[in-house]
Amino acid sequence: MDKFVFAVAQKKTGITLARDMNDLAQYCQFKKVDKYAIPSQFSLLSEFEESTAAMLDSKVCSILNKNPQLVEYIHISDQYVGSRVVEQDKSAQPDAPTTVQKVLIICFNASERGRTTKQDMEKMIQCTNLVFHLMERVRHFTLSREAKEKATENRRKIDEALQKTLHQQRQEAAQQRREDKRREEKDKLMTIDDPDRARKLEDKERRRELKRKQPKMKQMKIKAL
Repeated sequence: MDKFVFAVAQKKTGITLARDMNDLAQYCQFKKVDKYAIPSQFSLLSEFEESTAAMLDSKVCSILNKNPQLVEYIHISDQYVGSRVVEQDKSAQPDAPTTVQKVLIICFNASERGRTTKQDMEKMIQCTNLVFHLMERVRHFTLSREAKEKATENRRKIDEALQKTLHQQRQEAAQQRREDKRREEKDKLMTIDDPDRARKLEDKERRRELKRKQPKMKQMKIKAL
């Protein structure tokens, strides 16, 4: 598939997806559904208008209009990494970036109130047809040159921001480990009965603290003529 992220979902589900799915939160914005022939109960998340128009063709729109409760959401992405990580333990080593996947995810509501009828099963035939239809649409769709360049730039910016965040998290984790180690050493001093040994350890800790606070100086070597 080409480089784009897209989702159409029931409104409540769309809000949840936009908040929790990393790719939708980073690449997409909510768009008005008025210009597309789909029910107003759906919300639309899109990176590019041309990919949205290609995915919401007449066949997809017909299914969404004929049985609007049948589809909970459709999520298409070349940058899928799953749910967002809201908070991470700063004392732990930051995780490496999750592998990016290209996905087509469709969630259907097979039945209402937990009971499946013959009519519900007949509707699932439409679901199967929709899956195969969208697979073909995604496989054959190609962005314009301008959109391709924009997609590449979007992904470069996101990757740079991610690397910067990971670097900051590593620094914070290292700082936390250093602070934990100093705290352990101070606690150890409190338990030592030997005054001389305690004083030596305290002097060692004081020198280490002074060295840490000193500004780092760059050394320059000058070759003699």
